[in-house]
Amino acid sequence: MPSIVVALLVGTAPTADAGFNVWTTSGPQDQFVAALGINPLTPATLYAGTRGCVGGQGGDVFKSTDGAKSWVALGLNRRVPALAIDPQTPTTVYVATCSEGVFKSVDGGGTWKPANVGLQPPLDEPFPDLNALAIDHTTPNTVYLGTNGVEKSTDAGGSWNPVNAGLTTDLYCTFTYCPPVDVLAVDPTAPSTLYAMTGGLFKSTDGGSTWNGTGLTGVAVGTLAIDPMHPSTLYAGTDSGFLKSMDGGNTWSGTGLTAISVDALAIDPGDPDTLYSGLFETSYGGENPSVLKSTDGGNTWSALNTGLPPNTAVSALVIDATTPATLYAATTGNGVFAIQQGAVCVGDCGGTHTVAVNDIITLVNIALGVLQPVACANGGLPIGGDVDITVIVQAVNNALKGCAG
Repeated sequence: MPSIVVALLVGTAPTADAGFNVWTTSGPQDQFVAALGINPLTPATLYAGTRGCVGGQGGDVFKSTDGAKSWVALGLNRRVPALAIDPQTPTTVYVATCSEGVFKSVDGGGTWKPANVGLQPPLDEPFPDLNALAIDHTTPNTVYLGTNGVEKSTDAGGSWNPVNAGLTTDLYCTFTYCPPVDVLAVDPTAPSTLYAMTGGLFKSTDGGSTWNGTGLTGVAVGTLAIDPMHPSTLYAGTDSGFLKSMDGGNTWSGTGLTAISVDALAIDPGDPDTLYSGLFETSYGGENPSVLKSTDGGNTWSALNTGLPPNTAVSALVIDATTPATLYAATTGNGVFAIQQGAVCVGDCGGTHTVAVNDIITLVNIALGVLQPVACANGGLPIGGDVDITVIVQAVNNALKGCAG
């Protein structure tokens, strides 16, 4: 019987459902995706900003309305390192460009207009690179922009004003220049609290009017995430690993992910102990993962890699808040990937859970270490450390007896 199992699985493995516990991509084809956003009200709609400020030509905003199965270029034709979607009116989209200012669409990317009043550089000088965007979720007319310092708009991008008091590093912040701000994050429960990364991590509790340094200095922070249920808990992805603060940024500690560049973070909004890290340098624990998952607040991590090309660098991660098992990853050269995570349960022919051929394939892949186990929350036999040849044989027998879901 075991030899029959192997033959069956080898012959049917390609028929596994695309995207179920496997990363899949349908574009944007061969694109360096620097920014990724998801419509919070219609999460099948996503926007991807390509190229970023990394040199080279080209760049655009791409849109998908079917959960990343297909993409359409929106014709902005500019390099886009950051974008933000109005959480209350998600047809309003802002994009930050490299050296060409901010653009805004109020029709879901159908048309774009510059939104640069107050941002104009001195005569004959180009715009600086615009690196980050963040929106106040409760008052979405308030938008923050990371450039040489922080700019704030309270009229939905109609005008901008600098808010840099106290935002200094070892470089002097003058009236005309502040060091680049690469990361911005707004507290989802207290939006007057925000964070900015510029040589060190700074914090404001008055909507950017004043800033103070935090306990995070001396590392390059590529991404910052705030626990939506416990906003004093912060996570930072840095060029030397993953850091965590439980006191609003005053103190930081390393967890189970060190000596690696983390460029993307995402938190499950319903279970904030579940985190995802996107790696820019793909070497961890002797493996080559691109995405890692933690279910204990970042203390331990496991690879979530099946379906991703080897050594894929991940630049952004977003979660479907209505279905948190659905995750999207932006990559630097391979477009956007999607995965739908889920448990596979094994039961007998009279039980609640039946067995399909794809379930058997998943069981074998887990037994071989190709897939990571997931807990079965609704009965049946969980797949995990106890999966062995006996369980697989039972599953095959059930399927051959006609017990197929």
